[in-house]
Amino acid sequence: DSKSGLALGTVQGVTVSGCEIDVRGYGIRLDTGYNNNAVIDSNKVSAFIPVVVRKATVDTNITFTGTNTMTASNTDGYWMVIGSSEYEENGKLPTAASGKVVVKLNDATLDPAGIYGQYAVAQIGDYKYETLAAAIAAVSTLIPPSTSISIS
Repeated sequence: DSKSGLALGTVQGVTVSGCEIDVRGYGIRLDTGYNNNAVIDSNKVSAFIPVVVRKATVDTNITFTGTNTMTASNTDGYWMVIGSSEYEENGKLPTAASGKVVVKLNDATLDPAGIYGQYAVAQIGDYKYETLAAAIAAVSTLIPPSTSISIS
């Protein structure tokens, strides 16, 4: 058990795969001040905050694939925090990101409600959508075909 895990400051286009991380602070920390899209694939992370994205000033995609286990010990209920600064052990959530950080969960085991600060144009329940078309498509599957909808 150490204080913190992987700090990937200026690394661009990173893939973190097959890691087991058990730490007190952050598990995987990404700085998105650069165009550094990331893939998080099949990791097991136990930490105060398993994934933290800071300095989020540019548009970035973070994609989760495989089967990831993210166990958070913070009391805010988040396994991933995105913001302009660090999310530390005092539990103070960072200010909003100025860049669009889009999280793609291609891993059905991760709870989308456990992400703080994800960019979205629409949210339906716990699910966030980066485009209005994606949100409308999701809603249209819930509405019987014979129903008419009027938006005013």
